[in-house]
Amino acid sequence: MRGCRKPPPVTGIVGMAGKCILPSARVAHIDRGTDITARETLWLAAAFMPVVAPAFGIPCRAQLSYLLFCLRNQDCMKRIILIFALLLPSTLSAQPVTLRYTLPSARTLNFKHTESMSALAQTNDGRSTQFEKSVTRYVRLDFSASTPSGVEYVFVQDTAVVVDKNPPLVPPKVDIDNLITKKPIRVKLSPRGTVESATPLEPLRAETLLGVQGADAMFARNAAMLPPIPDRELSPGTSWTESSRDTLYPSKELPQLGRGSGLRIVENVTTWTVESRETKHGIACLKLRWEGRVLFEEKILFAKLEEFTEERSSVEGSMYVDIATGIPVSLDVKTEKESTRALFGDQNNVLPSSVATIVTLELIP
Repeated sequence: MRGCRKPPPVTGIVGMAGKCILPSARVAHIDRGTDITARETLWLAAAFMPVVAPAFGIPCRAQLSYLLFCLRNQDCMKRIILIFALLLPSTLSAQPVTLRYTLPSARTLNFKHTESMSALAQTNDGRSTQFEKSVTRYVRLDFSASTPSGVEYVFVQDTAVVVDKNPPLVPPKVDIDNLITKKPIRVKLSPRGTVESATPLEPLRAETLLGVQGADAMFARNAAMLPPIPDRELSPGTSWTESSRDTLYPSKELPQLGRGSGLRIVENVTTWTVESRETKHGIACLKLRWEGRVLFEEKILFAKLEEFTEERSSVEGSMYVDIATGIPVSLDVKTEKESTRALFGDQNNVLPSSVATIVTLELIP
C-alpha cells in the first residue's frame, strides 16, 4: 500500500516527541500541474481553517502549508479531506450560542399546553381535601416580525379540556380555565423573554365575574407562556447558578376583609446546565436543564386581621430551544410546593397545603 511521501525538511510545529509534525514554511503558489478539483478542495478546506484549526491549537498557516504539500500526493489529500469531513460537524456544534427571541418575519406557531395538578389541603379541625385535575389547551401565537427591543405576538386559546377527578358537588359559576378562551391577548417580550406587557384586546370581565380587583391583568398574564432564556453564551457542558432576592411592599384587597398592605420577600436559586445540541422536529436546538428552589414569605395587615403566607418550592425542568429563534420546541417543568397560610385576629386559622404540578409545552410542527 502506498503511503504519504515525507515532506522536505522545514521548520514547523514541534510535537510531544520533539519531532516536526506540521511544516510552517510559507507557500507562495500552487504548482501548475495541480488539477482543478484538488485546487477547489484546497480553497474549501482553507476557508474553514479558522473554525477547525483552533480545535487543535494549530496555526492556520501551518495547516495550509501542509495541505499544499499533500496536493502532490493523492493518498494524503484523500486522508486530509476525510479528516475535515469527520471533524468539522462536531467542531461547529461546539461553538458557543447566545439565545434570543427573534423572528425575521411575521409567523404563526401552534402549541399544545398541558397542566396536571395534585393538591392536598388541611384545616384546623384536621379535615383534609384532595383533588387532582388536568387541563389541555391548544393555543395559537401570531408573531409580528421581531425588532431589536424584542418580540410581540397575539395569543389565542382554543377551548380548554378539563379532567377533574374530584369535581365539586356544586359546579362553579365561573369556568376559570376557559375565562380567556377565544379572547386575543397581545404579549410583548424582551429579546431574552422578560414579559413587558400582556394586554387583552377584548374585555375579559374577570373582575366582574370573580369580584377581585386586578383579575383581568392576572388572567392576561397566562398568555405570556414562553419562558425566559439565559442571557449568556451557551455550549454543551456549560453549567452555572443564578440567585436573586426581591423585597416588595404589596397591597391586597379581599372580599369581606377590605384592603391590606404589607411585606413580601422572594428568594430564588436556580442551577442551569446545557446538556446537548440536538435536532428535534427537524429544528436545530439546545437542550437546557435546570433545578431551582424558591422561598416566598408574605405578611399582609388588614383592618382587623393579619395574614401570613410561607411557601417553599422546588422546580425541575428541561427544554429544547430553537437556536435560530429562541422559541421553545419542547418544555417540561415539574414543581412541588409546600405552603402555610395563617390568619390571626378576628379569626384564627392555620391552613397547610401541598401542590404538585407538571406543565408541558410542545410545538406542533
